[in-house]
Amino acid sequence: MTKPHRADTISNVAWKRAVDLCALAFWDAPISSAVKAVEIMRIRVADAVHLTGEQFPFEVSEEFAPQTYAERTVSFSEPVKVSGTYVYDSKAFTVSGRVETSVNSICALCTKEFVEPVEFTFTERFTRDESETDDETYPYSGDELVLDKAVLDNLFLQLSIASVCSENCKGLCPVCGVDRNVTECNCLTQ
Repeated sequence: MTKPHRADTISNVAWKRAVDLCALAFWDAPISSAVKAVEIMRIRVADAVHLTGEQFPFEVSEEFAPQTYAERTVSFSEPVKVSGTYVYDSKAFTVSGRVETSVNSICALCTKEFVEPVEFTFTERFTRDESETDDETYPYSGDELVLDKAVLDNLFLQLSIASVCSENCKGLCPVCGVDRNVTECNCLTQ
């Protein structure tokens, strides 16, 4: 085995330093808008227009940024997953789906943060003619249905007004304020 020359050692050190600098530049570089962009929850429906009455299955998933609803900020702890079917009836699309996700919540009884699962089903209509859209339908254009608004509207309706971390949560003592799930107190509450 031959001992490496000084020039080989320097070039190895220089190479490692260059690799390290490239890695730093990659991690410290601003993320392009293409990487930051949130995918829109959409389904392509071009084929269904020609096959009136036939059901088509779909599955989509999206990571939503925190959303504001009724003075509440809803932040998601996992992507929103939607699966279901859509059908064209020669005037509009009817989309039926099942939504699964989890949101970050604060317990109304003990004030601790917890992850709250949210699951529900929905059925919505999408129409191309904007003169026919109302509170009961969503508009679409082109050959895609954008589900974001319909899914979020239904999700907001499913959220509890006061979320509770568990059925057995004892909450805070109204006298001394201790978390009764962690510590027993002898306060008289009646």
